[in-house]
Amino acid sequence: MIGLYRKLYAEPVVSEGVSGEEFDDSLHRIEDSEVDELDPFSPARGPFRRRALMDRWDPLLKQVVRGDRRAFAAVKAFMWVESGGQQFAVSHTGCAGLMQFSSRTARTGFSRIFGTGQVYPCSCRGGCGVPRSIRRALESGDPERVRAQRSRFPCDLTDARFDPRKSLTAGWIFIRRLQRSHGGNIYLSYIGYNSGPAVARRLWRAIGKKGRAGLDVIAPELPRALEPFYGASAASRARSLIRVHLPKLGRAYRLYLRQANLRPPETTVVRFQPLELPKGPWRFLARLTDRKHGKARRLRISFWGDSHVAAEVLPGQLRRRMQARWGDGGPGFVLLGQPWPSYRHARVETGATEGWRAERLWGRYTHTRPRPRDDLFGVAGISVHSAKRASGPRTWMIPQGRALAAMDLYYLRQPGGGTVEVLADGRRVERLNTRERKKRPSRARIKLSAKTRRLELSIEGGEVRLFGADLESGRPGVVVDTFGINGAQASAILKWNERLLEQHLDQLAPDLLILAYGSNEVDARGLTRRTFARDFDAVLGRMRKAAPTASCLVVGPPDQARYHKRTGWKSPPRLDYIVDEQRRLARLRGCAFWDQRTAMGEGNVFSWVQQGLAQEDHLHLTARGYRQVGDALYQALIDAWKR
Repeated sequence: MIGLYRKLYAEPVVSEGVSGEEFDDSLHRIEDSEVDELDPFSPARGPFRRRALMDRWDPLLKQVVRGDRRAFAAVKAFMWVESGGQQFAVSHTGCAGLMQFSSRTARTGFSRIFGTGQVYPCSCRGGCGVPRSIRRALESGDPERVRAQRSRFPCDLTDARFDPRKSLTAGWIFIRRLQRSHGGNIYLSYIGYNSGPAVARRLWRAIGKKGRAGLDVIAPELPRALEPFYGASAASRARSLIRVHLPKLGRAYRLYLRQANLRPPETTVVRFQPLELPKGPWRFLARLTDRKHGKARRLRISFWGDSHVAAEVLPGQLRRRMQARWGDGGPGFVLLGQPWPSYRHARVETGATEGWRAERLWGRYTHTRPRPRDDLFGVAGISVHSAKRASGPRTWMIPQGRALAAMDLYYLRQPGGGTVEVLADGRRVERLNTRERKKRPSRARIKLSAKTRRLELSIEGGEVRLFGADLESGRPGVVVDTFGINGAQASAILKWNERLLEQHLDQLAPDLLILAYGSNEVDARGLTRRTFARDFDAVLGRMRKAAPTASCLVVGPPDQARYHKRTGWKSPPRLDYIVDEQRRLARLRGCAFWDQRTAMGEGNVFSWVQQGLAQEDHLHLTARGYRQVGDALYQALIDAWKR
């Protein structure tokens, strides 16, 4: 059985009208925008983390499904959820093989495929469990490693369920039968595959025989459908299916449809949602007109928010669209010292050596989240500093795209401050001494050569505290700054040093301030409508005071849901009044408002998860989802300008 799949890699049998070469090519024809999501070394979760294990079965699977692309995607998605592409996978209940058939199902329902005397129950005491070392040895196909581990494997290696062709064939027949009985619904088919066809039939009747039903419709009815068959364990089984298996299946199915060059079903497009403009003139629209006629050399948009903004996909898409139309003014503000491991900027590759620590406000402080020494966080709400008396820590930036003309470095002069050496392509262009009697925020403007491809800051002689760097292209155009922090709430701005915030905003001179908060306030302890309105009003007042000539725009939180054991996924009740108060206070403070929740479709987050536009936590979007929201925000701005 070891390495059997190698012998089965013959010329694929395909259906009429689809050539083997065409099918092969389409399997891996992926759009450029999806390359990051399909990277086998990506830290994100999904079937692409084990792409090599999964893709090795493609030739055999094509033969089994006879060139049917949609069946190919469905069977491969089921295989990913059931075994992860491991030929010798064994579950704790004794299900075995690529498609995880139990010995009973293989003997009774699929005896013509597996044979009556070729299926053997595993000799497990209690629940089956196969150590990873044994699985790796068997999957490797190395005879020596197989002989060394064979005696430790609890199942008979000659069991027909470990035959890849038989397992995939039986799986395809079973899935096809379930899909025909349940309107082609991939989720109901998996429930029938995993928990029994009787459960799927009961659920199919309970939801009104809707073939396009999503998880939002299925989830409330699933525990009741499982109860007659699983009794007391029905609730826990339903939670496992709803929270883990079904979302995982949906993501894999959409991925394999794209690999097979098929469009995933029900692709959602963000609805057009216009800006709700304040009474009176909104200056940013006039600035867009000035930029069009060449009267304004540069437009700057500064974008604050929580993790939705920190991901840098939504602001990055807005930057891309604005700069394509109005000109590229540069990457904008970039944080230094890699303040958190996943920090990224769409236009600049950043990195740092060890020896840096970020200081910011946290809702709760621990040894890994130390309390900051003061309130000097700067315009981004976070500062990074090198270790005291340290020499050698470095941080660097590699701009992507057009050349840079200048860099404004924002830092703090302080007692015992060290020296910063600024290197451009390895050549020193500036040396800054940050030592001073009292703490004093400073800015240094450094001109760069058009050929500069790498900027590096090297620290010597003591602690250095940095707020960030503003990178300019020197050409007329738009600059979009991203000031997002994971887990942030709008009220944190009230705890930043007000004078420093005003100084930085005066130096950056933004034309539009965008505030996108609300998701973390949904789960904040002790928050009431009154306290939220009081804090958010104070935040808008402070930002308007810090940048009196700038326009402001409040972006409401996205549609989202929270999971509860009794009720399943539900929209959080606080979300309604958070959006209402943001709209009211924006109008009161002379700010525009954009309702992101309505743009997504209220209560539509379940559909977004199903279609790969939102993540399984029903809170954060995927890269494709954020790009769609970024496009919708851009369209709302342009529509307001044209009007």
